[in-house]
Amino acid sequence: MHPTTTDRELDYLLGAVEQLAAQHAAWAADYQYCSRQNNFHHRQPTDTTAQTVAEWFGLGRTVAMPRREPVALFG
Repeated sequence: MHPTTTDRELDYLLGAVEQLAAQHAAWAADYQYCSRQNNFHHRQPTDTTAQTVAEWFGLGRTVAMPRREPVALFG
């Protein structure tokens, strides 16, 4: 937070915290912890990046994208 943070931005942030507090148990079930990498992976990963890019440029087809390892946000 910062002195220039607007009320609208603060409301958005607090709403996200409220959702997280209410849904954390259900959302946690969607992820699996990997102690080797010290991060979490979604149990059913979907990479829609290629499809999204194809739609942006009207390619009408899926462009193959290389698979990337998830990035640890903390640690």
